[in-house]
Amino acid sequence: MRAVRGWTLLAGLFVLAMAVWQIKLYSSDAYEPEGNGESMTNKAPESTEPEHTKANLTSIQPVIRILSYDEGVAYYVDWLGFKIDWEFRFAPDKPAYMQVSRDNLFLHLNEWEEGPFGSNAVAHVDDIKALFKEWKARRPDWDGTVFKTPWNVLRIDLEDPSGNHIAIQQDLD
Repeated sequence: MRAVRGWTLLAGLFVLAMAVWQIKLYSSDAYEPEGNGESMTNKAPESTEPEHTKANLTSIQPVIRILSYDEGVAYYVDWLGFKIDWEFRFAPDKPAYMQVSRDNLFLHLNEWEEGPFGSNAVAHVDDIKALFKEWKARRPDWDGTVFKTPWNVLRIDLEDPSGNHIAIQQDLD
């Protein structure tokens, strides 16, 4: 069942990326047989303009699985500077599901035993050096670095106590 959820998430992200990049796949009814019916060609609809509704996609909120509520709060809230927007439990002794945010970045932290560990996410920042100094002041023993990538961004790679990876980056262009 876990594999199905993972593939469902991957398919959803693929569809979202296609929408963002305005890539359109044509349904099977756009294919028409030619000649003897043995070969098929892709015939696009006449209009090549993307079809949009009045709705705008405004954000994506990754769900990150955490092993422990206390470790998650210590890492995301106490160190990285997020705040807890809300949390939910079916009962006081049950795992938590919560939303944390900082500025315009929202993450869902999931303590339930579903979903994979080792999620990957990329967040963008407008002043990575200031953020680095803030985090270093909170944890002087942190050995993180700001580095420049071949794709021309400044980047900090983070790994939380549950093995999830978040890259924080600032575009240089």
